[in-house]
Amino acid sequence: MRTRVHLNEGSDYEDTPGAHSDFDYDELARRLGEQHEIEPSDYAKLATAIRALNEWLLQGDLSTPKATERIGRKLIALCWVVNPGMFNGISLTQLSRQLGTHVPIMSQFTAEVRRRFGICNSSQAHGWNFKSEAPQ
Repeated sequence: MRTRVHLNEGSDYEDTPGAHSDFDYDELARRLGEQHEIEPSDYAKLATAIRALNEWLLQGDLSTPKATERIGRKLIALCWVVNPGMFNGISLTQLSRQLGTHVPIMSQFTAEVRRRFGICNSSQAHGWNFKSEAPQ
């Protein structure tokens, strides 16, 4: 049984005895016909996706002095595209400043994520200069 706990932070409710509740989400999903068993083919698809992400993250010369910084920036760019909430919803410009890097570098990586994996967040929707394919 999967149990979720929810506390309404910053309220008096948090201090109330029994303020969290146990709920059988698995049983609810089963009753609604939404329970999904993971098939071996699902794991194969997941492995393919992870492999593609790792290939993208690690592409380039790993022996260069700044290779680890590039990989880290690409990983952060990927996370920002997938879920900007992981960074409290800040803009790419603000994120770049926090990282101490230039905005065009992070913008290049986020555009690569969008092009290569087809993932886009609402902050990227205004990208007037986005090209669906990299220039040849």
